[in-house]
Parts: sequence; structure tokens; C-alpha cells
Amino acid sequence: DVLQKAVSHVLDFNYKGLLRVESELFLPWLREKLSFEPRPSVNRAFQNMLQKLESERSLVADIAQAMRKEVEIVINPDESMQAYLSATKNVAQLSADLSSRVRSIMEQQDIFIVPAVAYVVPEKEQQ
Repeated sequence: DVLQKAVSHVLDFNYKGLLRVESELFLPWLREKLSFEPRPSVNRAFQNMLQKLESERSLVADIAQAMRKEVEIVINPDESMQAYLSATKNVAQLSADLSSRVRSIMEQQDIFIVPAVAYVVPEKEQQ
């Protein structure tokens, strides 16, 4: 029950909220701002970068869904000990994978998105 609450809090509250803000507000705003880049090659690079980040986010969502399924096995008292142990191991591995992917997304944003915004978007609009 504690594991289920922890996973639910992280995935359904924290991460889902962040994804919604990014999907509904930040990414459309960013696409709009970066699309004004007059050089086609730079514009394509921006769009490719955003597409790669969206693909990474999709993989994170898949990992989160797999983690939810494994947690259901862990908390189900009717599951065998072998299923319980396997699911527990899988939750730990999925958690590590999730953490690694999210860290990678953050690093990519710091390396590519932040400088792109600083370059393309006027300072007064960056707040």
C-alpha cells in the first residue's frame, strides 16, 4: 500500500502535472518561438530537438505505465511469492530507468532548450 501511494504520488501527481503543463503550455509556446528562426537548417534542428524530447517523454510515460502494472502485482495478496519478488525487482529497475530518462531530458533541456530560448526569444518574454 505504501509503495502504491508513493508511485501514485510521483507518477500521477508530480510527473503527470508537469507533463500537462509542458504539453499544453510550454512546448506549444516553444515551438511557436523557435519557428520564427529565419534559417531553415537552424529551424529544422530546433524541431528535431523538440521531437526527440517528446519521444523521450513518451518513453517515460511507457515506463510509468509498466511501473503501475508491476506495483499492482506487488500489492496483490493473491500473487505468488515468485511473482511478488519479480515485480519488486521490476519496480526497482523501472524506477532507475525512469530516473535516468528524466535526468537525461533535464540535461538535454539545459544544454539545448535554454540556450535556444535565450537566442531566439527576447529577454522580456523569457519570464
